[in-house]
Amino acid sequence: MVEPGLHAILDMLIERIATGEHVVKKALGKVKGLGDLRGCWAIKFDLLGYPNRYRLVIRYLPHDFAPTEVLLIAVGPRFDGQVYRWADSRLNR
Repeated sequence: MVEPGLHAILDMLIERIATGEHVVKKALGKVKGLGDLRGCWAIKFDLLGYPNRYRLVIRYLPHDFAPTEVLLIAVGPRFDGQVYRWADSRLNR
């Protein structure tokens, strides 16, 4: 069950990304046990007052510096790296 309000925050983040607004994100790489997410970015989010428990994993296409598309790869809890394993399984089947 998703906490009330998380969908609204996620929708706002996706809209900001789609319109090219600045969103704080972290470049991902290849991590043993989690997967190969080189070329992807993680965006932290959560409800106000919580310590950013969730991640949205994205990739800019065709590349980071002049994207024409944004691929939304995975969204979910950061706990135990689960969202990164989901993203890796979707990208590197």
